[in-house]
Amino acid sequence: MAKKIKNIKNKKTPHKKYALLSVYDKKGILEIAKIIKDLGYEIISSGGTAKTLLEGGIEIIPVQTITGNPECFDGRMKTISF
Repeated sequence: MAKKIKNIKNKKTPHKKYALLSVYDKKGILEIAKIIKDLGYEIISSGGTAKTLLEGGIEIIPVQTITGNPECFDGRMKTISF
């Protein structure tokens, strides 16, 4: 799998890449987020996941920046417009 990740990492794209991270169980999320960042992705997150990532030193884009809507239901609602 490391070889596969290395091949992905070496590919250059002209546009930004984003990953939405939202998990119930935060175990291991910092390690996963670091790998995702190393692969060149910007991380979008909300609620408890965003808090965990920020406390762990991972830069995130708050989901409300993307949706234009305030966070609601402790970050459980991501894509609905209201």
